[in-house]
Amino acid sequence: MKPTYYAYLFEAHSIQRYVMQGGKLAEMVGASELLERLTGEALKGASSPLDEVLKELEFKEGDDYEFSRRGGGAFFLLFSKKEKAFSLLRLWSLIVPQVAPGLEWNHVIGEGGSHKKAIKQGQDKLRQKRNQPSMVLPEANPLIRRNPRTGLPASDTRADKDGKTISVDKATASKLDCKKDSLLLKKFIERDETKKYWEFPRNLEHKDGEDNVFPYKGDNHTLAILHADGNGLGQILMNLIEQLDDSKHYAAIFYSLSRKIDKATQQAARRALWNIDEVKDISPQEGGKRVLPFRPLILGGDDLTVIIRGDLALDYASDFLLYFEEETEKELASLKEDYKELKALVDILPKKMTACAGIAFIRSNQPFYLGYHLAETLCSHAKNSSRATKEYIEKENIPASLAFYHVTTTMIEDYNTVQRQELSIEINQKSNEKSLLSLGTYGVYKQQKKELNANKEKELPDLQDLKRLKKLFQGKSAHQSQQEAKQISRGPIRHLLTLMHTNHSDAKIAYQRWREVMRGRNSETLDEFDDLCNKLLLDKERHEALPFAKFKKENEEDSQYRTFLADLSSWLAIEGEQQ
Repeated sequence: MKPTYYAYLFEAHSIQRYVMQGGKLAEMVGASELLERLTGEALKGASSPLDEVLKELEFKEGDDYEFSRRGGGAFFLLFSKKEKAFSLLRLWSLIVPQVAPGLEWNHVIGEGGSHKKAIKQGQDKLRQKRNQPSMVLPEANPLIRRNPRTGLPASDTRADKDGKTISVDKATASKLDCKKDSLLLKKFIERDETKKYWEFPRNLEHKDGEDNVFPYKGDNHTLAILHADGNGLGQILMNLIEQLDDSKHYAAIFYSLSRKIDKATQQAARRALWNIDEVKDISPQEGGKRVLPFRPLILGGDDLTVIIRGDLALDYASDFLLYFEEETEKELASLKEDYKELKALVDILPKKMTACAGIAFIRSNQPFYLGYHLAETLCSHAKNSSRATKEYIEKENIPASLAFYHVTTTMIEDYNTVQRQELSIEINQKSNEKSLLSLGTYGVYKQQKKELNANKEKELPDLQDLKRLKKLFQGKSAHQSQQEAKQISRGPIRHLLTLMHTNHSDAKIAYQRWREVMRGRNSETLDEFDDLCNKLLLDKERHEALPFAKFKKENEEDSQYRTFLADLSSWLAIEGEQQ
């Protein structure tokens, strides 16, 4: 008689909302740690709630169950005995509300004649249950006091930074009480000697008697919310599900894949952090530890969400995307080697994975949840742009890319709204033709030693070319003296952007006048500017009227004019450059 398998599937929902809900860094830190504890693997010498539950039930891995997935707010377990699967379901349903109150989650049990069929039935049940939100008990009546920031019924009180008593809900209280930072610390700071000198910030603004305050650069309190997400993992999983059928290695392969992708993401995030100049120097300051200009919030699977000081964000993001490619290439090669006898697996798995990122630059006192939503929509925009390239359409290779936006208004909108309201200008009243002041998405390419004809292969403007242009305006070009640097860095970029919003003809006159002045003062610098313009605009024409070029619209056949001027101006402003 063919055996029946039982799959227990647990999945947390709306993780980002759970982490960002309170808007205070201490609460976000606590929420991140609670999620890590709930489904992550335990630290050496410690145990996680899941490990404790399995131990309490006297289940042994390999004999009673095996993992198919663990991490990123979810885990899948396979059982051969029905009663054991239901024992876990009953006990775990009591544990989750105690460990992470306020978290949205669902769990189900699927069954089938193979691991594949049991998991598939469980996933179908999970999809159905997502539309059936669980009730939070007890329900609050109109007389119940509420947390003023979340609107949830209060269960306790806390003192705020000014010593004033405030009401907090159960979820907020649990986040604030979660003081340890061990799990995320392990993922980012591996070397023992470094742990003595570095720690993550827990406060964004300094108050008397508080430590672990975010280390800003002078008076510039610009923060970046960075959200990165891997490309193609869903398709890889679908291909594996289709091809592996009822392989005896089914669960083990999926578990191994999830762990290797998780490892690659962690290693890429860690390497990118250690590329920051301020972090390379691990010498302690007098008086104790130094606080990193960096705060991880979510790191699981192929997802990364961090808060980082504004001037460091674009370099960190591009490093992470490049390292993610390198690390996934290593891990996928290792997985292929582990299961080299399975030809179907070797053929399905790609050589490497890529990722895309979105970065929202906001002030430290602006709402983080809205900032995260902007970063998420920027990441989606970058993904759509990468998927629109010939490289993806013809070769199914998704280029790594990122999109960013510097919020300068009081309202924080999604990126589609930003493009329509902040970045769109009219360049022809008769035809009602519009243009965007941003190139939108920048490709993150591994830099070649020889740049000869390299630009022909790029379908997205290269972030490194924008960085070179920024350095040109900062006076960091090899061709510029200090005096020449001042002349170009005081150029009319911001004034030009203002004119483009008000009078396109005046903008052309101002740009041509600036070019004439630059040609007389330093023709080499102007030639370098023009060369970078051509690279960013992906064409060879000289842009003497205005630095605009036509780009294909996202997911559309027609095209529109775009320029890099708003992106350049934003990057200079983020780093505190005055124009």
